[in-house]
Amino acid sequence: MSAHVREPLMPSARVVVGLLAGSAAISLLLAIQILVNRGRMAGGTFPLIEFGPRLQPVLAPQPIGQIASLVALATSIVWLIWQHRGHSNLWARGVPGLRYSPGWAVGWWFVPFASFFMPYKTTRELWWNAGRPAASTEPVEPGGRGLLRLWWAVFLASQLVALGAFGPLFSGLVSSISTSTAPSQSPAATLTTGSLRQFAVWVAVGYLIRTVAAGFAIWVVWTISAREDALSPAEAAGPLPPRPDLGFLPPR
Repeated sequence: MSAHVREPLMPSARVVVGLLAGSAAISLLLAIQILVNRGRMAGGTFPLIEFGPRLQPVLAPQPIGQIASLVALATSIVWLIWQHRGHSNLWARGVPGLRYSPGWAVGWWFVPFASFFMPYKTTRELWWNAGRPAASTEPVEPGGRGLLRLWWAVFLASQLVALGAFGPLFSGLVSSISTSTAPSQSPAATLTTGSLRQFAVWVAVGYLIRTVAAGFAIWVVWTISAREDALSPAEAAGPLPPRPDLGFLPPR
């Protein structure tokens, strides 16, 4: 494994915080716009083939939708850079008891199913050890552990609400097939505007939760970075190895 070099976290943290703040503002605007568009939808029933064209102007009003996608991508990239740098600092300082390498601190975000809990564990390790002197042998329990859990719970909720949004659509679709077709007819899949309105509410709620999650993420990034960068060079350095003329090897 190549040697890690300790770097300040605040430069990348400021970029992450700025992007998260922008993402929160855009998510709030999208939630409001979706609810406004929902109220303007005319009632009635429409064929399933029209679902996409009817949904697009409601859920992704231009140009806000395009900007939101770009900001979300940039936020994800810079977050991973920041987290890799944070874990690299812990390894460079020789903090004892580390379980996750900088590479896996990033990699766990991309592993199916494991991404629901492993990124929280890697961030928790960074939270526990940021600002901890390498020579310290005492376990560190910094304050705010409950808020760290709350951040992850809100983040997961913002991801999972999008799946729940499809419930009203699926229910309405199944109902239309079972009630509107006779044995001699081919199934006719239709949706009602009511189902689409319920879907829009779910998506708007998801954006609101994402706004709250961005606020918690800002707190996590800023707190970790401030604690880590506050370490003096003497505190950041690990314990000095024993003199070679003493006849024993340093512990591994």
